Amino acid sequence: MRITALKVKHHVENEQTPNDSDILIASHIRWKLKLNDAIRNKTTLDVTVISRDDCCVLGKWLHGDDTLSQIGLMESYRECVERHVAFHLVAGKVAEVINAKKYDEAELLLRDGRSPFNRSSAEVIASIFKLENEVNPRVFTENPSVPKQCKVTTIKNFKNCLVKGLQYLHFDI
Repeated sequence: MRITALKVKHHVENEQTPNDSDILIASHIRWKLKLNDAIRNKTTLDVTVISRDDCCVLGKWLHGDDTLSQIGLMESYRECVERHVAFHLVAGKVAEVINAKKYDEAELLLRDGRSPFNRSSAEVIASIFKLENEVNPRVFTENPSVPKQCKVTTIKNFKNCLVKGLQYLHFDI
């Protein structure tokens, strides 16, 4: 079974929630873009919603009935949920900084690769990779769009691949 084989019935912005791991990762990465847009446009954000892990595309997929029934008992699933919860708490703190009009500080939180936001984001993505690998170990060895350095099927190498960039993800922003 692949993550992409899981059926998801939630709707986000009038569209069916994606259940392909690359799309889930791309939707997660968009949080940084949303926060950067808020800084650039000096808009106020809903900290409560941003701090919740069940309001975004990935969260709706993780908490969906079909996802829970098919992979909810896997350790990698539980780890992904835990990291996703932690990420949203950190993203909520960045949103608080933006709402306080501390735009330079918020920019630094998003730009600094060692910031809690970026570390937490990378951990979520690594946990999605780990989950995908547990559900379908061949996904990384058979996907021609994954660079060779990312095709080693160990979790440590997934994280190393993240550090090198997520260039194999193709999505519209």
